[in-house]
Amino acid sequence: MGEFLDRRPKQFLAACWQHLGLTALATVIALVLVLPLGLALTRGPLRRFGRPVLVAAGIGEGAPAIGLMVLLACVLGFGVCSSVAGLMACAVLPALRVFTAGRAPPRWVVSRPAPG
Repeated sequence: MGEFLDRRPKQFLAACWQHLGLTALATVIALVLVLPLGLALTRGPLRRFGRPVLVAAGIGEGAPAIGLMVLLACVLGFGVCSSVAGLMACAVLPALRVFTAGRAPPRWVVSRPAPG
């Protein structure tokens, strides 16, 4: 790796910036998908589908990330689309879990006066 950096530092920096850009794009797309989905699954009539959606999303976590990337590269071809789709798929489950984690049903919440 040291030889590559010595011979092609500009290519290395360009690849790093490209990677950061693809990661940022995948993160933004994942959040645009997760925020409305999380709101819908924690409120209103779609609340009953919250657990099944998390279970279905959790199945994807069991697959290795490199396997997902290879599968998407075979289906979509090598390029920006497969990279962004793979990164986005890896980001959706953790974001959805974090978004829905603190939502307890109202009947579970008991409020008590503070001591003192």
